[in-house]
Amino acid sequence: VLGLTKMGEIKQSLTEESENGINAAQAVNSVEQISVETSTQTATDNAQMIMPAINKESISIELKPGQATEVKLTMPQSASVNFDWKAVGGGLNYDTHGDPVNAPKGFYHGYGKGKNETTQQGVLKAAFDGKHGWFWRNRTE
Repeated sequence: VLGLTKMGEIKQSLTEESENGINAAQAVNSVEQISVETSTQTATDNAQMIMPAINKESISIELKPGQATEVKLTMPQSASVNFDWKAVGGGLNYDTHGDPVNAPKGFYHGYGKGKNETTQQGVLKAAFDGKHGWFWRNRTE
């Protein structure tokens, strides 16, 4: 089972799959767990320190062999999110990327890619206002 923690919206991009000619009915073998933690901090006019608000969310996604999914967060420029995902039962290919609001056709901004990975953790910092997140594909048979 793929577990994912996230802040913002979650969407599964079946449209992208169909545009790429991939049948979403293709099959589940590997599962991932992803944890995304977010925090924000604001300061008042008199410079008092305010404890950051921490939002933790987690989801599990099951991917059949050949199946893919995408999870994105709507984030303003320079916002950051801590994440931690893990695959169970095999590795996944991933593409961490972002899409700005009203992106021109063919626009791509990548944060990183990997093949047959079973885990990744770190901080995703939004390079611009828009949607930022992960695309995973289960390449196991």
